[in-house]
Amino acid sequence: MIDFELPTPIERQMQLLGMLGEQVMRPVARYYDEHEGERPWDYINMIWQTVRAQGGRTLAVGTEKNESGDKKPRIGNLM
Repeated sequence: MIDFELPTPIERQMQLLGMLGEQVMRPVARYYDEHEGERPWDYINMIWQTVRAQGGRTLAVGTEKNESGDKKPRIGNLM
């Protein structure tokens, strides 16, 4: 039987990106819609610092083995 449930890491990523959109992007979205030529440097710098704090890893990092060493389906494409 096919399992259509999302893996836990993907659920977490969806929650993280949802919060990022609501709390960081939405408050400034109208301004940047009206000022299309400007770069959102505050947002760019915040994301850059976050990625650097994670050691350069992005949200698209997945694993191939679970804790017991068994191979599990790759979820990188879902990310």
